Amino acid sequence: LLAEIIGEDAAVRARDVSLLAAVRAELGGLHREGMLSNELKDAFELNSELGTEGGAPELVALREARQEIVAVKRALGTQALPAARLLLKRPTLEFKKVHADEYLIELPTVAARSVPDSWERVCATKTQVRFRSPEVARLWAQMQVLRETFELRAAEAFRALCERVTAQTAPICSLVRRMAELDVLQAFAELSHARSYVRPRILRAETMGGELPPPRLRLVDCRHPTAEANMPAGRSFVPNDVHLRASEAASEAGAREAGEGGSGEPGAQCVLLFGPNMGGKSLYARTALTLALMAQVGCWVPAREAELTPFDGLFTRSGSTDRILAGQSTFMVELSEAAQILGRATPRSLLLFDELGRGTSTHDGTAIAFATLEHLVRKVGALTLFISHYPMLAQLADEDARVVCCHMSYVATEADAAADADPSAPVADGASEARVDGRRADRQITMLYKLARGKLETSFGVNVARMAKLPPEVLDEAARRSEALERHVTKRRLLRAIIQAVQGDDAQAVRKRLLTLQAEAREALARGAV
Repeated sequence: LLAEIIGEDAAVRARDVSLLAAVRAELGGLHREGMLSNELKDAFELNSELGTEGGAPELVALREARQEIVAVKRALGTQALPAARLLLKRPTLEFKKVHADEYLIELPTVAARSVPDSWERVCATKTQVRFRSPEVARLWAQMQVLRETFELRAAEAFRALCERVTAQTAPICSLVRRMAELDVLQAFAELSHARSYVRPRILRAETMGGELPPPRLRLVDCRHPTAEANMPAGRSFVPNDVHLRASEAASEAGAREAGEGGSGEPGAQCVLLFGPNMGGKSLYARTALTLALMAQVGCWVPAREAELTPFDGLFTRSGSTDRILAGQSTFMVELSEAAQILGRATPRSLLLFDELGRGTSTHDGTAIAFATLEHLVRKVGALTLFISHYPMLAQLADEDARVVCCHMSYVATEADAAADADPSAPVADGASEARVDGRRADRQITMLYKLARGKLETSFGVNVARMAKLPPEVLDEAARRSEALERHVTKRRLLRAIIQAVQGDDAQAVRKRLLTLQAEAREALARGAV
C-alpha cells in the first residue's frame, strides 16, 4: 500500500525502504538482547508464568526460583493433601486460606478431637478449627523462604535490566522514532488510498531549475478532510478552488489562469472574503490552511489538483476567547494574537485572519482591520486569506491589484414566493437579494457554499436570526432598523464620493471616479439602500 501511494518517486521509495530496513535491524538486535520479550511485562510478578527458555538473561534466575516454588506447590497438592484426607477419612478435604495464612486444614470443632497431637493448631472459631500437619507445615515454611528469595532475585534482576536498558538508550530511541515515522506514513497511506486523495506537487528549488519559486498555493476542487468525513448521509461536500500567489508570479501566469475561475484574480496575494453569514467563509479558509499543512507533513490531500511552495509558517487568527484571569478581554486577546502574527510572518508564510476587529465599535474595528490588511499586503507580503464583514476594506482591492474581493454565493427568495422561485438561479455576484415590501425578515437565503468574485455589501444577519428562531416581532424590528442604517450609510458614502469626484483637477481621473460612482449607485438602487 505504501508503494502504491508513494508513486514513482524513486528517492522517496528508497528512503522508506531504508527506513523499514533500519527498523527491522534494530528490532532484531533488541530481540536478541531479550529487551522486547513479551515476558518482561509480567516477569517480576510472582504469580505470572514464564517460558521455559530464552528471554533476557536477567529472567534466568527468576525462572529457577519460580520453578522451585511450583515444585513445592505440587508437593502440597499431590502428597501432603492426599495423606491428610486418608488419615482423617475425608476424601473431599481441601486446603483453606484465611488472610495471609495458606494451606490450612479446616475441621469442625467436634472432628478436631481426632486430629493427631503432632498437628499444629493455627487458629479457630466457634465452629471450626484449622490445623497444619507436620508435612504441610514443613512445605509451607519452605514456600515462604522461596517466595522471599524470589522477591530478592526479582529486585536484583530489575536493577540489572534497567542498567542494560540504559546502556541501550540510543538504539531504543532511534527505534521509537523510526517506528513512529513508519506509523505516520502508513496512516497517511491508508487515509489517502481510502478517500482518493491526490498527491500534491511541492514546488522547490530543485523542481524549478535551481531557483526558489515565488510563494504559491493552488488547490482545485479542494475539500476539508474532517468536514467531508462527517457529512450527514445523503449530503456531499461542496468543493472550492484556492489560487494564491505572490505578486512576483502574477504576470507570468495571469493570462493562462484567467479563465480557470476559482478564488478570483490570478496573482492574488490576498483574498478578501466577505459574507454572507453561515455561507462557509471560515471553512473555506481553514480548508486552504489544512491542506497546506497536510501537504507539507507528507500526506496527500482531498482535492483534484494541488500545487504549493513550502511555507515557513501557517498563522491563524480566528475564534473568540478571553483570558479574564490574566486581565485580557476578548478584544485584547484578538489583537495580541494579531500582533504576534504581524511580528513573525514573512513573505513565505500563509495567513488566515477571520473577522479581525469585531470586538470593538464598527469604526475602530474597520480601522484596525483596514490597517492590518494594508500592512500584510504592502509590508509583509505573505499569502493571506482575510475574512471580514466590513465593506470599506474593499477599497484596498480598488487601490492594489494584489487584493481580490470574493464572497460565498447564495440564492435569495421571498418566503411567500418561494414556491414560484427558481432555487437554482444564483444571485449576481455582489448583488443583494430580492425585496418584497422592504421586509428583509421574510427572505429565504439558500447558501451555495461556492466561492464567487466580488464584494458583498450585506451579510444577511437577519436571516441567521430567523434561523435561530428569534421572535417574529424582533426579526421585523431588526430588519427595519437594518434597512434604515444601511440606507443612511449608503447615502453618506455616495454623497462623499460625489464631492470627491467633482473636486478633482484631472478630467480623466474625474471621469473614472464618476463611472465608479455610477456603478455603486446602481448597486445601491438594486438592493434598495437609497
